[in-house]
Amino acid sequence: MGAFEREAYLESFREEASRLVGSLAAGAAVLAPASPMADTLRRMAREAHTLRGSAVMMGLERIARDARLLEEDLEAAVERGGRPGGEEIASIRGRLEAVRAAVAGDAGAR
Repeated sequence: MGAFEREAYLESFREEASRLVGSLAAGAAVLAPASPMADTLRRMAREAHTLRGSAVMMGLERIARDARLLEEDLEAAVERGGRPGGEEIASIRGRLEAVRAAVAGDAGAR
């Protein structure tokens, strides 16, 4: 892949990653301890999975790793009944911040 093509793909990735991170942040903002959140958590897990897959295809390892960790936390919360506790929500939000930072810092680098 030439430099021009890679830059075009990266631009497309940046746009999609931005949209996904925004949607993930909106989901994280409504998480409340012990509230039924299974549908929100499942949607967020799918979005984290999509972001991870796109990052893998672009060779953006840090973004892929952080998105995978977020996806795993979200899936675990669903498996535990979809009613996350306060610590679980804090962990999910922390993982999301790591994803956001990775997207902001690594979208142009490997």
